[in-house]
Parts: sequence; C-alpha cells; structure tokens
Amino acid sequence: MVDFPNRREWLAGTLRSDFRVAMDRGYSTQLTVRNFQKPWSDVYRWAIANGPPGWQHSPLSWHMRCETHIASGPGVERDLMEQIAKELSSGGNLLLTRASDKDPVYRPFHLPDSIPPGLETAYVVFGEVLGYAILHQSPLPVASATSFVRGVLGRVEIQVTFATEKRDFQELQEMDAQEANTLQWIRNKDRTSEDLYAADLTFSLEETTDIIPGLTRGTTVETKLGRRDVTEKITHQNRNEYVAFRPMRQVDRVSSSSAVRATRKGLTSVVPLEHLSVFSTAEVALILGGAKEFSVVDMRNSVKWPAGTKTHRNSLFGFSGFWKKRAQMSVLCF
Repeated sequence: MVDFPNRREWLAGTLRSDFRVAMDRGYSTQLTVRNFQKPWSDVYRWAIANGPPGWQHSPLSWHMRCETHIASGPGVERDLMEQIAKELSSGGNLLLTRASDKDPVYRPFHLPDSIPPGLETAYVVFGEVLGYAILHQSPLPVASATSFVRGVLGRVEIQVTFATEKRDFQELQEMDAQEANTLQWIRNKDRTSEDLYAADLTFSLEETTDIIPGLTRGTTVETKLGRRDVTEKITHQNRNEYVAFRPMRQVDRVSSSSAVRATRKGLTSVVPLEHLSVFSTAEVALILGGAKEFSVVDMRNSVKWPAGTKTHRNSLFGFSGFWKKRAQMSVLCF
C-alpha cells in the first residue's frame, strides 16, 4: 500500500472540513473567460475581485463560463489550467521562465529584492492558483523547479549541513545540468592545480536580474561566495568550498526570491502550510501538477507493506523485481 495517496486523501478531507466547501453552485461570483487561449487576464481580475474565499469555496467548473466554449465541467477546467500554465510560462503574461535552455523545469524570474506592486500582486494571485490546485485537486501542469516549490513551502534552512549541500547540488543539477557538470569537473580528485588555475575562477558569482518590459530593468552585480574575497582564485586546496557555496547561492536565488515570497503569500492565503508538512517537496510538486520527474527512492521510501506481504527478491515487489524494473522505466512526467 503506497502511503502517498492516503495522505493526499487525508489532505483533501481536512481542507474540505476546514473551509466547509459548499455544494452551492451559485455561491461564487461567476468567472467569465473571454479568450480561452489567453485566460490569465480574466482569471487575474476575478481573483482580485473575489480574493482567497473565491478560490476556497467551490471548483471553478461549477461557475466558470467560457465565451468560446459551449461545454463546461471538470474537463473544461482541466483545459483552463493547462492554458494558464502555458500563458504564464511561455505566453504573453510571463511569470515563469525555464531554469536553463536545456533543462525543462521552470522557476520565477530573477528579480530585485523589491519588485513593483503590480508584479508582486501577479505573483500573489499565481500563488492563489497553486493553493486552488491543492485544495480542489485541479493540477496546474508546469514542471516546477524543486528550489521554487521548496521556497514556496518556506523550507529554507539557514544552517549549512552536509545534507543541505547535497540537496543544493541536486537542485542545481535539475535547473542547470551544465553548471553542475562543471562543478563536478572542479571537484574531481584527479583535477590538478594547473587545471584549476587555467580555469581562472574566483569566489564570486555574476548575478543578473531579468528584464520584464515596463516593470523591471536588468542589473548585474558581483556576489561573494562564502567568506573569501571575490578576487581569490579557486585552487586545489579550496575547491571543495567553492563547489559547496556556488550551488547554495544559485539555489537560494530561487528559493528565497521576492517572487517566491509573493507566491507563498498567495498560496498560504488559500491553503495553510501546516497541512502540507506531511508531504516531501517532491510530493507537493506532484500535487501541484508539475514535476519533471519523481524519484524512485522517494517512492520506495513512502511505501508501507500490509502485514503478510512477501517481499522476496524474486517476487513482484522484491528488490530485484519491482523496484529495479521501476527504476529502468521512464520517469513520471507532468
């Protein structure tokens, strides 16, 4: 018996009880979508007018009307969530961008610590949409970077440990495999001092904020990595410190960003974070509807075997059976 579906069902029941989701289809103000291919502006205005209670009370399919669609119901709502995801990640109202050119996971733009009120409100409404996706089990199909989801959940540790270093490297690898491979090259025990000297790297990171026309201007600053001077070269002796601090900073730029803080404000106005504490970050990403992949290790660790279940290596669920085969299969994608 896999534990994840049971905890997800518990979450749904708890949220329904907390907010007393009513069966009155006429309660919520009707959401009218005029352009189904680009619905964000209509959804945004509806969200501003109704606030968090509008998201909490009932599924959109109960009161949503599309001027370009005759049909209604859960199927149309699924299509709507897909169109919202497309518009926010690749359409005309961008709030998300690909973490790198080659890795199909999305994160918010790199923005200044203080962002214009209008842009901040857009991220708050986006967070409300994520809260709605959890509350009403209506996924928003975007492959979200783990650092982004973890930041929205407020799971940002100040103390650095071996576990956080490993996690930061894995999250950087998810967002930018090329940069992670470079760090692996630096960390390689066979790398000579001459190799590192030729690479001409220092304990600094050039950070650029993204340009959003009419809202933010791009700026570039040089940030110090760790406690060393920005001009200090990477050597054979200090390379491990560099390899630890660079992923930490790159991941922190996402998980602690102004956009993530605004998104968290919106999500928590719809769903209390304490209800999500029983889920791992990867599981929350699945609930939201956007995960690049799901770890077979996480899946295996979340399984509970009923009494009397045989787990012999030659059985379906044995180590050399089920889990080995599962690891060889294509990952779960959304």
